[in-house]
Amino acid sequence: MGGYGSGRRQSYDRRRQVECSWVLDADTIPRPIRAGNEGALDLTIRAMSQRVQVTYLIRDDGAGFELDVWTPTETHWLMSRIRLDQMPVTYGGVRTYLRCPACQHGVVKLYWPQVGHGGFACRRCHSLVYRSSQERRVSAAALMRHTKRLHSRLLSPEALQGR
Repeated sequence: MGGYGSGRRQSYDRRRQVECSWVLDADTIPRPIRAGNEGALDLTIRAMSQRVQVTYLIRDDGAGFELDVWTPTETHWLMSRIRLDQMPVTYGGVRTYLRCPACQHGVVKLYWPQVGHGGFACRRCHSLVYRSSQERRVSAAALMRHTKRLHSRLLSPEALQGR
């Protein structure tokens, strides 16, 4: 029926996942955003509960704000310059967006996958997927059959005698 590669994906063929990347979230940048603000942000890899602290500085280049982020690598610190955009929201206030350094789209989160160390970019530029999109889907009927089978084993006479 299907051709070469049409079967289930093998584990070595999985794409890079969002959960295995450092995440820079626009909502973690301290407010109010002013030129000269500096400090430290925590980047967390959800899959490994590993935290990395990065240093940042907000600059005003005359046309808006830029975020300079220094990230530690194995040998040195790497500086990324990320543009900040602020858009008004419906009931007052502003929402901050990070401009992807690769494609210039405004996003809330930028990712740095640990494989390849390509720097910060949006999910689309890094071709990242969510872990749930690569898990095997189980139909409701198959899940019900499995549940009934387990239930009958638990209530079998042999299982009840072992109590």
